[in-house]
Amino acid sequence: MGGLAWITCLWPGLPRLWWRGDWRALGSALAFAASVNLALLGSLVWEHSLPHWLLTAGWLAIGLIWLFSAWIGKGALSKLRGSRAGLENDDLFIRAQREYLNRHWLEAEELLLELVSLRDQDAEARLMLATLYRRTGRKADAEACLLRLERLDGGDRWRGEVARERRMLEGSSPSAVRRVPDGADCDE
Repeated sequence: MGGLAWITCLWPGLPRLWWRGDWRALGSALAFAASVNLALLGSLVWEHSLPHWLLTAGWLAIGLIWLFSAWIGKGALSKLRGSRAGLENDDLFIRAQREYLNRHWLEAEELLLELVSLRDQDAEARLMLATLYRRTGRKADAEACLLRLERLDGGDRWRGEVARERRMLEGSSPSAVRRVPDGADCDE
């Protein structure tokens, strides 16, 4: 999202419609357009047939709705930006997974470390990083990752996988795997 994304907040319903494709927001955008058109017709065409207080109340309501929806849209836009960042992080995880499965250990490690630096609480990335360290013979780094994973807020959910990884860590032989140069640990 570019620097001008805030412009979508200037029309009610447009941020959700534009950035999420939420078709329900189309109804709000169309209802607002219809009320603006009706107020314009009342002010320019039916000016003498409608009471002045009705036109004033209509424009006041449109202005208040516009301000309120711009304020709501600004908050929604920041949430949408956060969800877009989450999608980019998911793409990063998928790329790391692809590199891992192709046994491109160094590339997978770089992607996982980048992901962990962006999302400190990402348990899946930490678990994959621990597995990568185990497979490349870096037992101390793998153990550090597993300890960090257990300390995460949702770490207890991964208890079974951590125990399985520890059992595999105890049984792995460093000579059976290709070594990757030490350079980063799991706590970055």
